[in-house]
Amino acid sequence: MATKAQLRRQLFANLPADVSAASLTVAKQFAQLDLPHIFHILAYRPLPVEIDPGPLLAQLDSSVSIDYVLPSQDAPLPSGAYDVILVPCLGYTADNYRLGRGGGWYDRLLALQPAAVTVGLARASGQVVFEPETYDIPLAHILTA
Repeated sequence: MATKAQLRRQLFANLPADVSAASLTVAKQFAQLDLPHIFHILAYRPLPVEIDPGPLLAQLDSSVSIDYVLPSQDAPLPSGAYDVILVPCLGYTADNYRLGRGGGWYDRLLALQPAAVTVGLARASGQVVFEPETYDIPLAHILTA
């Protein structure tokens, strides 16, 4: 079985440059989720190769409060309580475990937000196999394109 570091290298090497179609596809999938009313959502500012949550966020009701995290492993963890947290996924398992960039920032965040519905945004080609660590938290949903 490949290590997480090996999987990251493989996935990074095969990332397509254009994310616009994938971003629209996951936005359509998000609209189909059976979620409770969303009051407060945490989204991310995407890196150029990450699926952009912008189209997904554009379809939310104007009463939804949206906070953003910066694409930095040094970013402070948000202190608010969220109904939904959008999570960028470099890779993911069939059991909804996320493979990220390897810094553990989202692992720490998700441990502090157990009531939030977690939604990963990933490319369909990112499904991998790895043994989750004890600190890994499976996501409630992973939307793929």
